Amino acid sequence: MKSSTLFALIVTGGLAFVALAQPDSGGESAKTSALIAELKRQNEQMTAQQAVMDEKIDRIAELVRQARIFAARSGGRGGAQ
Repeated sequence: MKSSTLFALIVTGGLAFVALAQPDSGGESAKTSALIAELKRQNEQMTAQQAVMDEKIDRIAELVRQARIFAARSGGRGGAQ
């Protein structure tokens, strides 16, 4: 998932570079600035979502670790018999 954040950063940087490389054409500059601002907002949103997903993955990994410990303590047969 971090690759999608990296991709968004590359796209934002590329658009900023293109905006700076082109001559100013009045309305186009305003549109480009608005587009860059929107991409930055989306990038921040994706970063926040990535943090939430990472937290959930960490929580699941801890639950799996605990389940393995309890399975090993019970002889690996799934509990009482």
